[in-house]
Formats: sequence, structure tokens, C-alpha cells
Amino acid sequence: MLKSFGVLCLMILFTGCSYDSVEELSGAACKVENVSFAQDIVPILNNNCIACHSAFALQGDVNLEGHSEVLKYALNGSLLGSISYESGYIAMPSGASKLSDCNISQIAAWIKAGSPNN
Repeated sequence: MLKSFGVLCLMILFTGCSYDSVEELSGAACKVENVSFAQDIVPILNNNCIACHSAFALQGDVNLEGHSEVLKYALNGSLLGSISYESGYIAMPSGASKLSDCNISQIAAWIKAGSPNN
């Protein structure tokens, strides 16, 4: 009986621990100051968007390769609207999990800073 109680306590302890993101698990802070297009935004786009939204895979007639292309969608609100799942926008990435809160915050911070080509 005591052994069963111990096993039950361990099960509750381990199932009660969860993290919503790698940032939470690792304790790393989300960088939202001085966000760089080249160092921060391009990797997010490469990992989540380019497979479908490049010059070679032009799904939805959207190309997210290069600053000048991304800038169009940053300025018209569709980039942030889509990745934030805002009403009136098609939720992206299609067929995959929503971007992490950190990634969305980084893109939002970059846009708020004027979407620089840095």
C-alpha cells in the first residue's frame, strides 16, 4: 500500500511539470530588444515559412525570401496577423504548430522598430 502511494505521488509530480516552450524549459529569456533581421528574423522564417513561401515555392503568392519581400508583409500587417492567428488573416504556418510566443514577440518587436534590414 505504501509502495503504491509512493508511485502515485511520483506520477503526479512528473505529470504536473510541463513547459510551453524551449525558452521556459531552458530558462533562456526571449530576446525582444535590438532584434536583427539577419540574426533573429531570417532563422525564424527559414525554419517555419520558406518551405512554402519562397521564389521556388510561391504558395499563396507570398515570397518571404529577403528583406524587401518580407518588408511588404510586415508593413501591410499580414505577417504578424497570420502568425498571431488574428481574425481576418490565414493562420500560419499552415499545417504546423503556431510559432512560439517568443518568435511572435521577436517578429512584432522587429516590425515595431521599423522592420530594419539589419
